[in-house]
Amino acid sequence: MSRRSHDTWGAARVLHAPRINPRPLPDIRSPLMTPHTKIPTSQPLATPRPSTTRHQHRGCTDEPGYSSSLEYSAAPRPRPRPTSQVVRTPLEPGPPLRGILKTGISRSSVVFRASLIQQDRDGYASSPEKGTTLKPSPASLSQSSKSSKPPHAANITNPNPSTPPATLHWKLLPFDARRSKGKLKFDFAREVDEVVLAEARGGSRPLSVLERNKSAAEPGLTEMVIFCAELPDWPVHVARQSGIRCVDVFEAIRDTYNVVLTATERSFHQTRVRDIERRRPPTPEGGKKGVRRRDLLDGKTMFLGLDWRTSDARYPNGCWCLKVSSPSA
Repeated sequence: MSRRSHDTWGAARVLHAPRINPRPLPDIRSPLMTPHTKIPTSQPLATPRPSTTRHQHRGCTDEPGYSSSLEYSAAPRPRPRPTSQVVRTPLEPGPPLRGILKTGISRSSVVFRASLIQQDRDGYASSPEKGTTLKPSPASLSQSSKSSKPPHAANITNPNPSTPPATLHWKLLPFDARRSKGKLKFDFAREVDEVVLAEARGGSRPLSVLERNKSAAEPGLTEMVIFCAELPDWPVHVARQSGIRCVDVFEAIRDTYNVVLTATERSFHQTRVRDIERRRPPTPEGGKKGVRRRDLLDGKTMFLGLDWRTSDARYPNGCWCLKVSSPSA
C-alpha cells in the first residue's frame, strides 16, 4: 500500500518541459562562418598567417649587403659565421693568447733569419727577407764607417823625402839578377797586354792577369808621381783608392805619353817636332798620325824601372823617376 502511493507521488513530481520548435543550425558553407571555424581533426592547429598587403611583399634589408622578403625577415636571421671561425662549446678552453712572435714562426727561425740579414749587410750572403729591421752591431757600424780600400792600401805621407815611402814590387824596379825573377819587357808605345817577362831559365811569356794585378808597393800606396827626365813637362800621376797595382802603373805611363801634342806644345817643341816629321815617310797615314809625347823620346819607349828621387823644388815630397831605353839596347 505504501509502496504504490510512493510511486504515484514520484510520477506526479516529474514535470515535462514544453516542446518548442527546434531552430535549424546554419550550414557550414554559410558566409556567416569564417574558414577558421572548421578545424580538421587530422591536422594540428596552425597559427593563422597575417593578412598580406602590397607593401608587405617588398624586400627588406636585415643586414648590410643582405636582402630578404617579409616572411624571412619576420624571424631574426642568424648572422653567418666565418669559415675560419671554430665553434667551441662553453666547456672547451679557448685558444692561448698570442705572443710577440708570429704564429707558426719559432724563436730559432727568427734568429736564423736575422743572422742571414746580418750576413747580407756584411757582404757574405743574401736573404730574400726585406721586412725585418735589425739594429746593427757595433762591429758592423765600425766596419761600414771605414773606407772601402783594403788595410794594406794607405796614402802614406813620407816624413823623410830622402827615402822612398814604400818598397816597390820587383817588376817595377830596375832589373837585378839577385832579386828579379825575370827581365820585364814593357814598350809603352804598345798595349799593356803585350808586356812580356823573360825568365832567367830562358823563354819569354806574357804576364798573367794575376801577375799584372799584384800590388805595386808594400805597404800599399794610393798615389804615386812618376817623373821622366827626358819628358819633364808631363809627369805621370797614378791614383787608385783601393791600392795601386802594377798594371795601374803600366797603364798610367802609356796613357800619359800616348797623347798627341797640342798646338801650344808643338810650338814649344817646334824644332824636335820638325825633325820627327821629316824622318817619317811621306804618306797620308804618317801625316794623320800626329806627333805624340812619346815621339819626343826618339824611340826610347822601353820601360827599365823606377827609382826613388829625393825632394827638390818641384817635388818637395820626392817622386819616382822613370828610366827608359830604346828597344835595341
